[in-house]
Amino acid sequence: MLKKNRANGAVKSREETPKEGICSHE
Repeated sequence: MLKKNRANGAVKSREETPKEGICSHE
């Protein structure tokens, strides 16, 4: 569940904030 949420957050963050997406991806 957390992994899926993290992946979704990364994608959303990528569109909103690319910097956040990178952090979320790691």
